[in-house]
Amino acid sequence: MLLPVENCAEIATIFTSFAALLLTSHVAELARRKKSDFTRSKAGKLPLNKLLVYIIFRNSKDTSSELSKFFSSIGENRKKPSRQAANKRLHRLNYNVWPYLSQEFAKLFYASKTLVRTLKGYLVLAGDSSAIEMPYSPEAAALFGFHKSNHVKTASDSAKILARCGGLYDVINHFYVDYCIKPFADSEISILKDQLKAFAPVLAHRKAIILGDRGYISLTIMALAQKLGYKFCIRAKRSTYKAEVARMNSDDENIQIKLQRTVFSRITDPEALAYLANATYFTVRVVKNYWTNPKTGARELTIYFTNLSKDEFSASEIISLYEKRWSIELAYRTLKVVLELERPVSLDPYIAVNTIYGKIMYYDFCAIFREQLETLLPEDDQRISKKSGKQRKKHKYPRQISAKNLVEQLYAENLAKCLFPDNDIHGLIQDICIDLETMLNKLSASIKKGRHYTRWGKRVTSSYRYKFSIDGRNHPKVALVNGAMRTVRP
Repeated sequence: MLLPVENCAEIATIFTSFAALLLTSHVAELARRKKSDFTRSKAGKLPLNKLLVYIIFRNSKDTSSELSKFFSSIGENRKKPSRQAANKRLHRLNYNVWPYLSQEFAKLFYASKTLVRTLKGYLVLAGDSSAIEMPYSPEAAALFGFHKSNHVKTASDSAKILARCGGLYDVINHFYVDYCIKPFADSEISILKDQLKAFAPVLAHRKAIILGDRGYISLTIMALAQKLGYKFCIRAKRSTYKAEVARMNSDDENIQIKLQRTVFSRITDPEALAYLANATYFTVRVVKNYWTNPKTGARELTIYFTNLSKDEFSASEIISLYEKRWSIELAYRTLKVVLELERPVSLDPYIAVNTIYGKIMYYDFCAIFREQLETLLPEDDQRISKKSGKQRKKHKYPRQISAKNLVEQLYAENLAKCLFPDNDIHGLIQDICIDLETMLNKLSASIKKGRHYTRWGKRVTSSYRYKFSIDGRNHPKVALVNGAMRTVRP
């Protein structure tokens, strides 16, 4: 094996502990919508732990196909329940069980001594939210609300229901530390505040940097991050503390924000307010980055607010650090395009939300293997040319593990077996690691600099064939524009 034996052993330990967790009474309590749900010790063909694993590994277009694939993958094809029986169990599952499972799985992962990668000893976590379309139903409107406008006054007037999904994402390990589904009216700042508070105990013994785009630049987030012991690097708007930034004598220095009564009136979080209560000024480092827009040739300015010191991160390192935030955008693309996060399987919003959480959990399963495989990719692999006999690079461009290829391969590897304690989980994980190593070249993809694909306005010959909403350049929506069918913005 190319992977260290201790790494495979730690992966197996994580799955063994998580498989045992699914059988606990606390999980059963959280999973109940009614007190009578999931109370029998023998629950037939689809007990609670098997139901949760089934949701995580759903990857077909209909329930019948998913049941056949899942029970075949765990070697229990003859025990497959009917579609009606599976749907009956799904209707009983409370989606509140998933945030707990997500947090516990994150604890198991970050307790590892060899699997977790850092940047200068820091975990780098990015916060971001995305709108997700829910299947329309009165129940979904009651849970998540709807967007009111001049034409939409009541839930029955709305053509679709949107929820807000907030993720706290480890951009180094490609791992969702937390993921929550809230009403669309909830702000992304309030979601991030709750996530930082919830995961402060999980990350108590690790240093962490929080990355955020311009939607997160607020004194509340900066003060709360410092109070909880986090470092932060947040991109600012040009109007953010404009007067203080204008008084800077260089492109990298500290500014002082005066804490007046009007400033305190805008802070709604009690912990952030208590942290700033006795201060007169809030000091924050500001880094300016001037760059040339390749499309217009105009000189642009990007501003970053951070509490990282110059000794740890120079100005250029701050700029490079923020660029890593793009990883969470790629993660959302994988979720929506590859894992088909918005493909509805039922009009019941509880089933829809359970399915979404299951996809996120599967993404994190893949992330653990992805990071280990990344370490096996050679930086400068050499080969001997057959024609000239000279030594040349085996690959023209650098390579990385393709999330799409790995997602598909792990479905085929029957990873679901590793979530049942009766199986030899350590042996199964070792076999999966060996299989992935032998397919390393097929699982990786080239990284070409400066590549760009026309996303909108591109002429196509066929229409949008999917019956479910999907976001991404691979399957954009189309419309008739000037006599030709072209891709259009969603």
